[in-house]
Amino acid sequence: SGTLDCEQPSKIVSRERVNTFVADNMDNLATDIARGHGEYLNTLAVLMEVPEDSRADFYVRLQSNFSTIYSSPQVNSTEVVSSIESLM
Repeated sequence: SGTLDCEQPSKIVSRERVNTFVADNMDNLATDIARGHGEYLNTLAVLMEVPEDSRADFYVRLQSNFSTIYSSPQVNSTEVVSSIESLM
């Protein structure tokens, strides 16, 4: 297949980890984003490779855009990730 012993680019692997993390932690992440802090929000920042000195601004941006990120009770993890990425 041409992929033997080849690694995926780090951005693709990182994106997969973000998608999996958000899908597995939708409710807890929503709570942390609404509060503007918390371990789930911090983990998201690490997975998204937000520099440590920019994380406070990242948290505030997500908190102030909570209703855009979690736009409805039926929002799915892919939509949440897309909304977060559009705010970065």
